[in-house]
Amino acid sequence: NRFQYLDMLINEHGFYPSTTMEPMPIGTPYGIEGYKTIAFEIYIQLDRQVPDHMFCPIAAGDSLFGPWKGYTELKKLHLSDRHPVMHGVQPAGCNPYVQSFQQGRQDVIVHPDPQSIALSIRDDTGGKPALQAIYDSGGDAIDVSEDEIIEAVRLLARSGYLVETSSAASVAGAIKAAREGRLSKDQTIVCLVTGSGAKWPEVIASLVDKPAPIEPTWEEIKAQVGLV
Repeated sequence: NRFQYLDMLINEHGFYPSTTMEPMPIGTPYGIEGYKTIAFEIYIQLDRQVPDHMFCPIAAGDSLFGPWKGYTELKKLHLSDRHPVMHGVQPAGCNPYVQSFQQGRQDVIVHPDPQSIALSIRDDTGGKPALQAIYDSGGDAIDVSEDEIIEAVRLLARSGYLVETSSAASVAGAIKAAREGRLSKDQTIVCLVTGSGAKWPEVIASLVDKPAPIEPTWEEIKAQVGLV
């Protein structure tokens, strides 16, 4: 149990926790300062612009609050005149941020029974900073079904990306928002994809079709990749 060993290192040997520690549902400055550089990278890759919307899979919330902190710093430095609308995405079976946002709360509730294939974001609660970032950005918290997550995993796989189910939640959230008419084609949308499917190979293997073997001929290869 990694949390048990981490607790022993901290309380018995004086180590400092540079990661989220239960029951405190918030990360440390080390994590937040690292996550904020995601905003800087996106800003540079978009030719020194910020996106209109950013979708983040969230558990404790650091992966949303960190980039938000980065965007606010870009604005304070007059490198950008605006910030993106931030969307936190959670599975419907474990959605404490969504419930808290819908109720207009300033704290995050504790979900009584977390259930989802999105294992990395199945935390039963989260931190206030991410919820406040959602409010401050004019964004929202969205929950997605298991089927919507699986659809996003398969969509990314067809594009050559092997991602874990939790990571695909951001894409599922963006797809849901688009289908509801809340996004437009002329907007720049960024989905934060946080982890490789190699973390949970048994889960991913159950969600995607096993490739069928083909004959080792050039004609067959062309047919498979759509060159014919």
